[in-house]
Amino acid sequence: MCSLVLFLLVLVLSWDRCYQSPCSLLLHRLRERPTEELAVLVNGHLVEVVVWGGGGAPRAAAALLLVALRVRGYRSHLHEAAPDVCGLLDISDLKEAAVVAPAATVPSEDCRRAGLELLTNFLQPAAVSYTLHLWAHVPSDRCRSQAGQWSFYKYYKDIDECGFLKAKFFNDITYGSCSNCFAVLTRNESLVDNQIAMELQTRIDAAELLLQVVSFKSDFIMRKTISELRRLQKPFLFVDEDLWSDTFEMVYVQPPPCVRHVKNCIPFIKTIGNLRLGNGWFMYQFAPPILELVNALSPKSSQLREILNIESAQNESHIENAACSWALQHVEEFKTLILHDKLEQKKVFAIKIILCNHDPLNKYFETISDLINRGEFQNNITHIDYNIYKNTINCFDEEHFRQVITKNAQKKNVAGVIAWSWYKGTTGAAKVAEQSQLPLLLAGAVADEIPLGSAVRAASGRLSDLTRAFHYILENCGWSRIALLSDDSVYSRSFTEAMIKQKNLLYREVIVDFKNIYINLDELKKADARIFLLNVNWSLSKDILNAALKRGMTPNNGFSWIAREWLPIQNNNTDWADMYHFTVSLGWRGEQLEGGSKHLQQKIRNRLHVKESLEEFPGINYLSMFADALLQLGYSFARFYQNYPSYRYNLRGYGTALKLSEVFENMTINGIAQNLSNRNSSIEHPLVFINKWWGVRTKSIGILQITDNYIMALKPTASNFKDLINRQKLRDRPICWTISTGDPFTPRCQDVTIIIVTVFLLISGTALYIARRARLKRLLKRELNILAKLLENRKRAVSSLDTYLVDRNAIKLLHEIGSGTFGRVHFAELHRSGRSTVIVAAKQPRQTIGPTEECEFLHEAYILAPLCHDNIIRLVGICIMNGPPMVLMEHAYYLDLKRYLTERRHLVSNRFNDNTSDALDEVSDESLTRLAREAAGALAYLSTRRLVHRDVRAANCLIDKKRSLKLGDFGMARELDDKVPVYASIRRALFPVLWMAPESLKSGVFSFATDVWALGILILEVVTLGARPYGDWQLSRVLNYVVAGGIPPLPPDVSKHTSSLLHSCWERRAESRPNASWVHNHLTQYPRLLSPALLKPYPPDPLIAYME
Repeated sequence: MCSLVLFLLVLVLSWDRCYQSPCSLLLHRLRERPTEELAVLVNGHLVEVVVWGGGGAPRAAAALLLVALRVRGYRSHLHEAAPDVCGLLDISDLKEAAVVAPAATVPSEDCRRAGLELLTNFLQPAAVSYTLHLWAHVPSDRCRSQAGQWSFYKYYKDIDECGFLKAKFFNDITYGSCSNCFAVLTRNESLVDNQIAMELQTRIDAAELLLQVVSFKSDFIMRKTISELRRLQKPFLFVDEDLWSDTFEMVYVQPPPCVRHVKNCIPFIKTIGNLRLGNGWFMYQFAPPILELVNALSPKSSQLREILNIESAQNESHIENAACSWALQHVEEFKTLILHDKLEQKKVFAIKIILCNHDPLNKYFETISDLINRGEFQNNITHIDYNIYKNTINCFDEEHFRQVITKNAQKKNVAGVIAWSWYKGTTGAAKVAEQSQLPLLLAGAVADEIPLGSAVRAASGRLSDLTRAFHYILENCGWSRIALLSDDSVYSRSFTEAMIKQKNLLYREVIVDFKNIYINLDELKKADARIFLLNVNWSLSKDILNAALKRGMTPNNGFSWIAREWLPIQNNNTDWADMYHFTVSLGWRGEQLEGGSKHLQQKIRNRLHVKESLEEFPGINYLSMFADALLQLGYSFARFYQNYPSYRYNLRGYGTALKLSEVFENMTINGIAQNLSNRNSSIEHPLVFINKWWGVRTKSIGILQITDNYIMALKPTASNFKDLINRQKLRDRPICWTISTGDPFTPRCQDVTIIIVTVFLLISGTALYIARRARLKRLLKRELNILAKLLENRKRAVSSLDTYLVDRNAIKLLHEIGSGTFGRVHFAELHRSGRSTVIVAAKQPRQTIGPTEECEFLHEAYILAPLCHDNIIRLVGICIMNGPPMVLMEHAYYLDLKRYLTERRHLVSNRFNDNTSDALDEVSDESLTRLAREAAGALAYLSTRRLVHRDVRAANCLIDKKRSLKLGDFGMARELDDKVPVYASIRRALFPVLWMAPESLKSGVFSFATDVWALGILILEVVTLGARPYGDWQLSRVLNYVVAGGIPPLPPDVSKHTSSLLHSCWERRAESRPNASWVHNHLTQYPRLLSPALLKPYPPDPLIAYME
């Protein structure tokens, strides 16, 4: 207990120290979400940014850039080394090129090749210089005037009088043998540092100066030494970047002259071309904010010197903490360096709406777009803004539609596109959108053949939802015979296909256009069609209803009309008093509702200048579907932008649409008429609105909600639905009391023929009845004798199970929970007199069986009765009287192991992400090992009872309420003789081939060793979470493979300990396999031996496959 308390105390103190670090304080002060870290998204991969910087000033600048990146939220780390540009150019995988540096050396000519623009465009010079200078720290005014000339260091007396430190004062690496010379301090962190030191020493020796180069193994140690010497006011020489020009006691020293054979002598120790790394195409494409930051960061020499001084004051090298400390001390300077003010600026994205040319509602779509953008998005979305643009196309030109989608997919700032589902070419456009990861929301009922996915969504619902509503209306009105008037469009064909999937629908479809309306109406009237469904656009619907009114085909004359679309924009002065029709639509038509956004409805009413009900406004259903699509795209994209910041700058990258789809599926938006929830890329439980029309006047008749399994009438109730639509009790066909023949749509009634045939059959039947009754008397006597013998056989079969006999009346069968080869298993209740009711699993034969089969069926009860083990299913009772035999067994709450494992496969991917969920324990290593151990324990117990199970597999293992394993299904179990260790079977057709050992497949021999082989297969099922052994192999292939010496293929992620255990269970020689008791003990000794393995198994041994 004391150890635990001490551990927790240390943990708390460690956390507190980490939390109080300078970088933690800086992040909490300047970053909106201190714990959130972004990564650069490259083709679906999240990549951490690497900041390179070596030496002194470049390393401090790199640390400052690292801190700036983290303040902006990017996940990054520091690599303290000079950037190797040539090495980076050899990288072929772009995701490894997420490298930045404030300063890098220009590569040599032989390295400068194509690909350099990936990292840098040379437009910005380096933030700091790599060029090194020789400096002298001279506190004395007398010596300071002479210390800048290299010739001063030829004279020992002058140098010594100024107090310069000698090389022997230091214990570090020296380049030369002059023990009495004065020290020049350098660093030796890299090959370049070593070359500079050697070059400087060469010049010193050539000029006969009394100087000795002394190198420190790190920049940190050198700067710590310099700080201490400055504190002690000691004169000394050192090599460093240009950080000391503004320091009074520092003197720039002219370097010694070059050696004679050097042609181009330069006045510096080392001059290096510099550039910025990370301002190239890579960052421009995948992380524009990093590109902006890399180009903007230009710290002053004094700022970098302060950072290095802060580091040298620490006990160990930690340049990142030093940069954070400096930023905390100079917050405003730091914010200016990293363009912190730009973080508050909003990003503006575009939403494109694609509309038809010459659509009379286009101006209203623009009005609704402006209302939602200004009134909803700008008020409720704080971190981004939208601009909504209109693209008009020819709706009948599918190539134009695809081109518009392709063009928008190439624009980085397009959040998504909204279009109508009935445009020609929607299927092709949807494929382009899915491939390019461009969000495309289709308003209106979307045809089932249009591929939905992570990028393409049905914003109003599927066409199948709409046709289900049509069928609901037809069914409630008692109609199953309709005339379907369709136009020749792809969308109408899709609607027809969806409608006729209902098998009990009798229909006749005609293709209509503006020229053949009257001809088709006359033919359908002649065929006695009475219920008409208009599968055409709104313009053609108007002309058809006008023609029907002129032909007298009105509801008062026995005709009913239902239209898919209706847009009463123009009144042609037709008197519609005797002619009404119904519309069925996914769009709200302005009626009063309990759900939906009341303030949006009011805003739409005000913007459209509608004084009373919106029902009177033409096309309100189209506007409402369009508005719902816009609301879904706007709010979902805003949530996506906030939740997945790494994807902001790569909207068309791999996996972006999938992340946006996850946001869609997890959001509920208050739409115009209902709450909008998404599932499987479509609106979940959409509403369908039914209206009754008299020309331009309308009235709401009903509202339906479409669910997966049923349709709910929200208004009115289902009982009143028929009266509202079929008030005149119209029939869909002539009355025929018997049957009809010929054309199903225009049949011939056969009432007279049926009456004659019926009378004849009655007379003949009476005669047959008398003869049959006499025969039944004889058969009854024989059946009674057979039944008596059957009962006698049952009593003899269960003579040893008298204590388990149960009255059939005490058993109440409920629902079926499983079935097998020989029978079915029901969830049942056993009512016992004076005792509590017991929940049992009742197993009975699948159909009537003979005495031999009954003995086989009751054999399982005979085997189970004497068994008593915690991991073997318990026999509760048997019933043999008054019906087929029934075996009652202990009920397992979670049913069989295979189902239990399969239903928990999804938990494996989350078990390393969420350690708090109790559900994750069900797929933990301990749980999986425990299940296998319990199965082995059951088999070990059976071996003590000399029983061979012969059918060990996950489907025959049950899981009780405590999640303990129970071995069941003993129908194939056999007892071994004490002297004979095996059981030989002639029948092999019904055995489970996938779990059988090679000797069983080859010779029909079963033993305890064959059960161990099956136990190994069972363990494989456990670690693969219920996957089928041998994958999708056919049984014949498995049989040949195992007989030839093969074993089940293992997944590549199976652990070596699991693999070793399985191979021991699958030894080809039965006597080489361990017994079940050994397996049980082994799993007990290693309680976490098994772990999930879900990858695809390795292919089989090629040699065995060849033999097969």
